[in-house]
Formats: sequence, structure tokens, C-alpha cells
Amino acid sequence: MDQLKYVGFAAIEDSVRPEAIEALNECHNAGIRVVMITGDHPQTARAVAKSVGIGYEKENPVVITGKEIDVLTDSELFERVSRC
Repeated sequence: MDQLKYVGFAAIEDSVRPEAIEALNECHNAGIRVVMITGDHPQTARAVAKSVGIGYEKENPVVITGKEIDVLTDSELFERVSRC
């Protein structure tokens, strides 16, 4: 370990396009409830949802993972999604 040297850190952000935010605002204004389906990590999905206004009425938007969906019955899934 004595021979390792920290040389830097890099991060990449895939910014949300402004037109996506505009479209979401139009949906909200029209009374459409928007949900997002993504393969991102739950924390990433929650952060993106908050940044674009999905789940804006909640402090933390609801996230359901694929593993959670796999074990739900259809009626349980319908009930969970209705709360998203």
C-alpha cells in the first residue's frame, strides 16, 4: 500500500435535457401523474426524479426496485404503483 498514490477523481453526469423538464411540467399542469421506469440505482433514480419534478409532492419520491417488483403479485404491484 505504501506505493499507491492518489492521482485524481473523475465523475460523469448525464444531465437532464431542458425539454424533458418542460414536458413534465406540462404533464403536471394537465393533471397527468408521471412515473419513471429506469434501470438506474435507486438513489440515482430518486435524485433524477427530484431534479425533474417527478414526485414533487413528496419529500423523497417513491422508488421500487426490479427485485421488489419480481416478488409482488399483480394486485400488490398495482397498489404499490398507485402510491408512487
